[in-house]
Amino acid sequence: MSKRPFDNLFNFVIIVVQNFFVSLHQHLTKYTKTMETICNCFQVDRDTIVKAIKEKHLTTVEQVGEETNAGTGCGGCQPKIQEILKEING
Repeated sequence: MSKRPFDNLFNFVIIVVQNFFVSLHQHLTKYTKTMETICNCFQVDRDTIVKAIKEKHLTTVEQVGEETNAGTGCGGCQPKIQEILKEING
């Protein structure tokens, strides 16, 4: 059975489109993670917490709370803040 003239082009286009959507998904996942609200009491997002930790060299949840108010309301987000501290500081 012979190939149709556009089979190779069609396959190429499919691969390009698939790669585009994989790349788009990765980008959007990364972007939405930085915009994730960590502290609902004070509407503090992940990016704000990460920025404060890096710029002020914060090492504790209490320090993050002093700088951003995150974790100082109900305290429910403190485990998430601790995870972020561990990701950044090791």
